[in-house]
Amino acid sequence: MGTSQSFKLNSGPNWSSAKRAMTSIAKQTGNTEHNMSSFMSGMNKGLGSSLYRGGGNHGGSGRTSSFGKAGGYRLNNFMSFISGVNSNGLADTLGIKENSNQVLSVNEYIDLILQKVTDENNSNLDDTAATVAMDTLLHEILNECKDEQSIEDRLKSATDDDKINWIISYEVKYIMEYSAELFQSHIFDKEGDPNKICNEIENWLHKEIDENISKDLYRVNLNSPEGRERIDKLTSDILDIWKPE
Repeated sequence: MGTSQSFKLNSGPNWSSAKRAMTSIAKQTGNTEHNMSSFMSGMNKGLGSSLYRGGGNHGGSGRTSSFGKAGGYRLNNFMSFISGVNSNGLADTLGIKENSNQVLSVNEYIDLILQKVTDENNSNLDDTAATVAMDTLLHEILNECKDEQSIEDRLKSATDDDKINWIISYEVKYIMEYSAELFQSHIFDKEGDPNKICNEIENWLHKEIDENISKDLYRVNLNSPEGRERIDKLTSDILDIWKPE
């Protein structure tokens, strides 16, 4: 939850149910799964019209930022990047000159991939959460790679199962990063263990998204217009699993 110090989520009645649920999670009172569902439902309600629902437009009229837009943008770029590596190799896709004698470390390659996928400055909270989540995902995917060739091989060998698992893992990290300030303020106030609580929520959220969303992702070509549209609004589709009645 690396962006927590940068986040100042809105306070007020729209966030009250999410905060109550997080208090219960931190204190470990009641049914844990029910509390986590209540938190996600409260987050959907708290975001309200600022939850991006695809189509290139923000959820709220006149808003300059909304949660969900940056995440879909980076995920679509990452899927396109993997396709580019499959077609042209890692160096060409990153724009590294063929005759370059520079030897880059794996972390330097990750930084270049992140720049390619991000393709813009972190101008707001949504951008920041989306970039941190992508950086974390890239380090996880490439954690066993040693050099350029092993990175290329890792991306070229990615199956549909791998890609969909990466998409779900990214969304989990993205949602967690965006709500980091809300988590930390309540967890620390209630003397909870931030890492333990974060891991519990991440594991539960990954399972819920896999059960409710993954089948739809398998039905589309992720690089087709339909697939890109699906990813563009994926965050709102995920949060709508717990949309309040």
